[in-house]
Amino acid sequence: MPQQSLVITGEPVFKALADPTRRAIFDRLVRQSMSVKVIAADMLVSQPAVSQHLKVLKEANLVAEQRKGRVHLYSINPLALDWLSWIFGSLRDDVLDTHEALLPPVSAAGSNYDSIDMAMEQWAQVWPEHDPLSVGIIVRLRLIARHLEALSERAAERFGLNSVQLLLLATLDRVSPQESTLTELSKVSFMSLPATAKHLDKTEQLGLIERYPDVNDGRSTLIKITTQGRNALHKIMQSQREQEHSAIYRMSLEDRMKMAKLLRPILHDLRASLTEKY
Repeated sequence: MPQQSLVITGEPVFKALADPTRRAIFDRLVRQSMSVKVIAADMLVSQPAVSQHLKVLKEANLVAEQRKGRVHLYSINPLALDWLSWIFGSLRDDVLDTHEALLPPVSAAGSNYDSIDMAMEQWAQVWPEHDPLSVGIIVRLRLIARHLEALSERAAERFGLNSVQLLLLATLDRVSPQESTLTELSKVSFMSLPATAKHLDKTEQLGLIERYPDVNDGRSTLIKITTQGRNALHKIMQSQREQEHSAIYRMSLEDRMKMAKLLRPILHDLRASLTEKY
């Protein structure tokens, strides 16, 4: 295999990736090495056209070519992936950085303009076929989820718990006075049975739950929240309302209803996407 150039520069890379067909080829090669024939079989362009696109990608040092017998295989240049990771990692850092220095003057962009809007404008120049408004929404949702999880963890830690144990307590409180099984709780927490059981062990040691055999099924154990557990849960939830999650609770009823109406179909479609086979 020829020695791959160590020089990765922005202009050739972005010029090569500005074409949607080349980006599609690049995306396929990220997953595995392929020959021209295999790449063309899965695209709407001819094999000679794929070869021309690969030539551009090679000149930008994005892909490498290796001969195996009579077949020429193309693969991603690892150095290019490192470079792209660094570039978009910097963009990600800009998005996550909320320092006022990153924000343009309010008079120029409006009071609702923020660092994510700025980053999406940059993104639109690199990936013009991706709607920056939609990408911005996705970025905000991911950041909101990350912040909510971190804040939930902080609230739970003040009471000697973690966010998983808090979720398990909330689930048991919701189904009370009925009991739950380990399998049911594992599904709610999206964790394996052993991992869920490990979290339950500490929760039980603190006296927040109790476990006992199922009289109808000797192989199963039923789990129930205790009065102490319910009191601890309600204290944590009160703390979240007043501190960690106050941004949500401070919203007007009308805004919360609008947000709930918008989020329901999004969550439904995302769940459906997880079950689809490609």
